[in-house]
Amino acid sequence: MNLRQTDREPRDYSVPDLPPLARAKLILLTYGINVDVASLYNLYGRNLVGYKRKTSLSVPRLQKGRIVEAVDKSSHSIPSEIKISRGRKGSIVKVVFDPHSSYLLTADSEQCFILDRLSNRIDLDVELCREERIFNSRVSGYPLGDFVSLIGKDRISVLLYWGCQNWSSRNQCKFCNLFALPRSRNSVVPNICDIGDKFSGNAHRWWASVKNEYYDCLKRGLERVITMVRLAPHTHLCVMAGNMGDLLFQWRIAIELGKVVNEVIPLSQCDSYLNIMATRDRNMIEKAREIGFRNVQLNLEVLGESYYRKV
Repeated sequence: MNLRQTDREPRDYSVPDLPPLARAKLILLTYGINVDVASLYNLYGRNLVGYKRKTSLSVPRLQKGRIVEAVDKSSHSIPSEIKISRGRKGSIVKVVFDPHSSYLLTADSEQCFILDRLSNRIDLDVELCREERIFNSRVSGYPLGDFVSLIGKDRISVLLYWGCQNWSSRNQCKFCNLFALPRSRNSVVPNICDIGDKFSGNAHRWWASVKNEYYDCLKRGLERVITMVRLAPHTHLCVMAGNMGDLLFQWRIAIELGKVVNEVIPLSQCDSYLNIMATRDRNMIEKAREIGFRNVQLNLEVLGESYYRKV
């Protein structure tokens, strides 16, 4: 059975001239997937240990005057990525969890698969993605997976810092709907909330106090990853810069971190890209190119689909 339109999809939805696998991936990303947790646990083990996973539901709670994210008691471990394939062609798909989705990821005693809204099995081979154990290791006592992650089979993702400027207002981010992490979390990744909480709004003092330890862990973590993980068929590297009110400073520290990454993985020799808020200073884009970034993705945080279409 092929992926097809559901009651929740607009009638004029169409993906012309796309191969079946690409169309399937686009639809699953657009409309999300519900997950039959019990069947997956029976096949892969409780909590999906050893596979790429995430929690199905997080809820906000108040901690010292700040709204933070916490795992809901009814939440379960679900896959964060799956591999879909037809014949010799395959692709990794992020699991966009939606308990109301028309598509259901489930399993029998031998394999997992996806059902459509009529409970017909979709003509795709489906596998959970194994988790590389190295990302559970620690660098100077900090979880490696906090600041270097593997997306799919060959894309390394590096965080510039944790959080976004919206969290500094002590509110939920209006763009991504995420909250700040609880303070109990131990991470070497610089936390943007500290700018207001610990440095009276001075981003320069904040970065100067945290960058050296972070750069050291980052270099050692990247060295470990490229030594122990087979990146194939290509090597992609993304530096995620998030959202900061001082755009010029954000660009400066992103380029500085890019130089650190360059010491381990030459940016010019892989499919590297910087994901960052747009700047009016074209010189900063040129500097990103000079240190080796092959692509710059301008992160346009626009609230509302109609406004996004105008942009």
